[in-house]
This record gives sequence, C-alpha cells and structure tokens, in this order.
Amino acid sequence: DMVVGAGHKTHRPVLLAAKLYKAFSVVLMKPSLPLSWFDAIICPKHDGIADSKRVLSTHGVISKIDPLAAAKSAQRDQNLILLGGESRHFSWQSERLIKQIQTVCHAQPEQGWLALNSRRTPAPFSEQLKQQAPGNLRLIEHQDTSPDTYSELLNKAQQAWVTPDSVSMLSEAITAGAKTAVFDLPAAKPGKPDKLAQNIAQLKDKGYLTRFQDWQLSQQLTAQGLALNEAQRAAEWLLIRLANTPPKNML
Repeated sequence: DMVVGAGHKTHRPVLLAAKLYKAFSVVLMKPSLPLSWFDAIICPKHDGIADSKRVLSTHGVISKIDPLAAAKSAQRDQNLILLGGESRHFSWQSERLIKQIQTVCHAQPEQGWLALNSRRTPAPFSEQLKQQAPGNLRLIEHQDTSPDTYSELLNKAQQAWVTPDSVSMLSEAITAGAKTAVFDLPAAKPGKPDKLAQNIAQLKDKGYLTRFQDWQLSQQLTAQGLALNEAQRAAEWLLIRLANTPPKNML
C-alpha cells in the first residue's frame, strides 16, 4: 500500500516499486527528483520546501524518541552533553568547544554531567576532553552505549547541551523534553547562509533551545515544556494524505 524511502539512492526504487504495486510513494527528505513524482514528502523546514498538500515540513528531523515515555520519567536527574563532529556546516574547533564545556560544568558544580560522543567525534578531541574534563564531567564512548541506553538517558535529562552540527541530536533532546542548549561553533562558510544554522535560529525563535552565548548572559535556559512530537504529527498527516488520495488502480 505504501513505499517509504530515505536517502537519494532510494528515490528510483521507491518510484519503481510504487508503480509496480500501484502503491503510495513517500520520501523522508528533500528529494533530488521532481516533487510531483512522489505522493508525499516529509522533510525538515531547513530544507526550504513550502508546506503543501503534498509536502509536510518538520521542525528538525523526525526522531525515535517517545515524548510520552520521557514525560513519564520519574526522575530528571541527568545533565547531558551530546557531541557530534566534523561536518560541512560548522568548523569543529576543539579548544573552543572544550572551553565552553568547562564553562557550563564549572557554572553548575553541584551537578553531575555525562558527555556522549558519536561516530563523527574526532578521536583526538575525545582524548583531549578526557584530559581537560572538569571533575563533575564523565565521558561515555558511543561504542559503549546502545540506542536504548541513549534513549533512557535522554528521557531522564533535565539539561542537554548539543554541538550545532547535529540536527538529529538537537531534535531528540527537544522531543525528550530536556532543557536544550546549543554550543557555539563558527560556520564552515562564514557569510553564507547555512540551512543548519537557519534551523537553529528557527528553533531558538520558537523557544525550543538556548544558544551558548545567550546562556552566558543570563545563566538561564529556555524553559522546555513546548510540545514537539514531529514523528506523531508526520504519521497523522501521512495517514490523512493517504486516505484522501484515490487508489492508483483507479487513476
């Protein structure tokens, strides 16, 4: 009934399968083929496609974090630092980032902090962070965690600080209901508008996150509590779109 694809290499197989089975075609990204070729497109707002009958744009990316499970968490006693890595959107500056991490941890010495790196985090940075970490910070290597562990930590997080290169981690932290903040790293191409930087600006304007430079002035994070469940919203939109589209064998 429905064929769903994500990734540019899936576009043609999705269209071929949809044609063969007279199925509904869905792509979870900004497609590299004409929009009109697909029955439904779900993609982040920062991709710059306007909403329409065929297109739904989401705040950030769809995540597997369940906000209902997070809301039921009895204790929010975790403070997380989520580390992405080198990307084409932001310049990864180890010294600058470590100083920001130290500043955040030193400002809240009574709080314990967990830093989680990822596959993209440069190994030298992780070693440098271990050597220069404040006493209230512990680094957890990504290979020592599972998706379930990661979700559990987010569900218990009262604060989550994220590097700006990782739109997925930002979306997951916000969806989990943590007070979310983003570290400050320079754009890879200064002066040229970047879609991830625009995404961060949009989320800030809507009150979903706090920038490091703003936190420095106030020492306060934006109070989370805004509903963000884009996976649920996308699923409901998709079912309505499917129900209102005539079957292919009747077109």
